[in-house]
Amino acid sequence: MTDPYAGLPFPRTALALKALHHTRGIEAPAIFNHSLRTYLYGRFLGECRGLRPDHDDDELLFLGCLLHDAGLSREGDRDQTFNLDGADLAARFLTDQGMAADRVDIVWDDTIVDQALAKPHKAPVFTMPGELLRQKTGTPWPTWQQLMAQEPSWHD
Repeated sequence: MTDPYAGLPFPRTALALKALHHTRGIEAPAIFNHSLRTYLYGRFLGECRGLRPDHDDDELLFLGCLLHDAGLSREGDRDQTFNLDGADLAARFLTDQGMAADRVDIVWDDTIVDQALAKPHKAPVFTMPGELLRQKTGTPWPTWQQLMAQEPSWHD
């Protein structure tokens, strides 16, 4: 069988190929293709910053991008928000493949943090996505007292 992605610069490790096959099997084509484009864009940005796929952790970037929307699949549709369900599904898949827990944690966190960086309103203060975003960016959070002292915005 011909590899439809042979001309694209994806990692070809056993885990990357297994994840590619798995994700293609559970996601709608539009979401799967979006995930592949996300990796290519992330790789491009990394190369612009001097990262090199043959020396830096290209496989981890690939796995995080590939699995970042798994929560939108039928298999990933559980009881949490799709980003958390997807992060849990990605972590389960990678753990089942024998990936070390510290590397699984990076993929799990990247799934939520990347979405929160793109859409900060999806990571409000005092929520788990908000806390991960705060840790990533170092942005200080207001205290409850400070929040209560503010004039209401009425955009809640």
